[in-house]
Amino acid sequence: RLQRAPVPRPLYVVHPRPLEPLYIAPGMDRVVVIYTMSFKDPTELAIASIFLQELELVRRTEKSLSTAPLVSLSTRPPMELEPFNLELPDAPLGFLSLALSVRHLDGEGKLEKAVGLIGSYRSYVFYHVKCTKSNMHSRMRTRVNTWLQVLNRAVPDKQNSERKTVGGRTFKRAGTASAATTF
Repeated sequence: RLQRAPVPRPLYVVHPRPLEPLYIAPGMDRVVVIYTMSFKDPTELAIASIFLQELELVRRTEKSLSTAPLVSLSTRPPMELEPFNLELPDAPLGFLSLALSVRHLDGEGKLEKAVGLIGSYRSYVFYHVKCTKSNMHSRMRTRVNTWLQVLNRAVPDKQNSERKTVGGRTFKRAGTASAATTF
């Protein structure tokens, strides 16, 4: 529980996944939980960033969610990790920070609930990133199929075909191998 007492340790490190440690930075009035999220490509990092920006926007506009924890995603380590000079891998990396205050943790069963939700928050974010990516790919495939249908319908006239006039005479189009018109 959060108390207005000195912090026993400045930082706790948990390794739930290889190369993706979870940092817990306790403070006097809040606890900051920092996920290190390694993405397969920069596109997934961008999708996660947009997803979390939308969550933050909803948190600000909805009265019922105004007391939810602050969430942020950045490619640079947050200020709680700066004094520790961490070695970072070369993969596209994101730092997801959740700031939990006293109101999130004090009370009957709140601490246990917060710990359970924090444990699954990384999976929640990655699930939505994968679903968004899948939806985008599905929509792109549909659009490509539509464009292919349009291209297949637009079959050009054959260049070397002979044409007949209303009077029954035949001629070849100009611009072909033999440019002379035959009557």
